[in-house]
Amino acid sequence: KLLVAGTTRGRLELDWLDLESPTPPAPLPKGKGEKEVRARGWVFDASVTFDENKLVALLANTSGVTRLKGVFRVEDEWVGVNRAGTAVSVSPTAYRRDSRIEVFSDTLDWGTFEAALRACVLPEGTVP
Repeated sequence: KLLVAGTTRGRLELDWLDLESPTPPAPLPKGKGEKEVRARGWVFDASVTFDENKLVALLANTSGVTRLKGVFRVEDEWVGVNRAGTAVSVSPTAYRRDSRIEVFSDTLDWGTFEAALRACVLPEGTVP
């Protein structure tokens, strides 16, 4: 949000329409005295469907992940997946635009993880 302001009867200040977004922070910031935080994300078209059992097993059991968050179309619903350390939660979600995931890790082999993630995709036509 660039501005939070009160209005009366829908009246806006015209200069509010010219507000510009500040430069976003670097995507991989360093913390005080900590190692560089590394993250990667993937976005899949909404038509791509994942095998829920394979997907959850991958996301819950991949070592080296410090945090991940994602939304996926699975066989009969859409789910949000969150992981912090070894704690994993999976819950239904209303989000439907696409399937996406962001993973944070200092040690993960990104190529191997991506191949395993793609292996969770069901062949086209498997799900109505």
